[in-house]
This record gives sequence, C-alpha cells and structure tokens, in this order.
Amino acid sequence: MIETNLQGAIYCAQAAMVPMMARRRGHIAFVSSLAAWVPLADAPTYSATKAGVAAYGEALREFLLDYGVSVTTILPGHVRTAQTDAHMGATPMIIAPEQAARHITRGLARGNAVIAFPLAASWLTSLLAIAPWRLRARFARPSRFSCRKPVSRESLDLP
Repeated sequence: MIETNLQGAIYCAQAAMVPMMARRRGHIAFVSSLAAWVPLADAPTYSATKAGVAAYGEALREFLLDYGVSVTTILPGHVRTAQTDAHMGATPMIIAPEQAARHITRGLARGNAVIAFPLAASWLTSLLAIAPWRLRARFARPSRFSCRKPVSRESLDLP
C-alpha cells in the first residue's frame, strides 16, 4: 500500500514535473483522501499513505510555483466503488462515482489547489482535524468498518 499509494504518486510526479518545469507550464493532480485529514482507526496504513500524498502535494505546489506548474490535491470522502461495496459498516455521505468526477472536473477547471468532497464531509473532517483526538475517536466510532473476505494478510490494513 505504501509503494502504490505514496511512492507511486511521488515517482509519477517526479517523472512528469521535469519536462513541465522545462516548459514552464503543466498541472499535476494527486488523489489523496479525507482520511489524510482525519486518519481512520480501521485503516491506519491507508490513512498514512494518503496523508503523505497530501503533504507531498502541498510541498510540491510551493516548490513548482516559480516554474508555472500547478499542483492540485484531491481529497474524496467515500465514493461508491468495488472497494466500498466490500465495506461492512458505515460509509457516511457516500457519493456516486459520477458525482466525484463532477467535483474533480469542476475543481481542476477552476485551478483549485485542493478539491475536497463531498462538501459536508470535508467541512466536518476539517473541524475534526483540529479537535482533541479523544473527541475525534468518540465521534468516529459509529463510522468504523471492516472489509469482507480479505485475500491475504497483506491485503489487511493492520497497524
């Protein structure tokens, strides 16, 4: 998960940014998650990788500013996919993939540095991110989930 979610994003961006810097234009978009702002107790490794992607995107945005290269970090909440279909438990404020695509397309067209959605989930996550951790934990407990039929130990997201 670390290799795919974090290192994969970094390696792709590094390969793409060199020619963009030379042209003095371009746009890199990273897919993170609202779990970057409020880590999920059920998915600590996933949360850590998405927090890493968000931090890298934020730092890269500033680094590439003088080169005319834009960086956008996309932070979706729950989107209905095969992954969420395997969740046993809550998937609060889940949205359809088409809705997610509209949020992303609109945000990229506007040149947003951060695209976080759905709106209610991103606001709530922003508030929870600054709350004491015990309050966050109490609030998040009803949203805990697990996944059906893990294929292997590696597919489990264990601390």
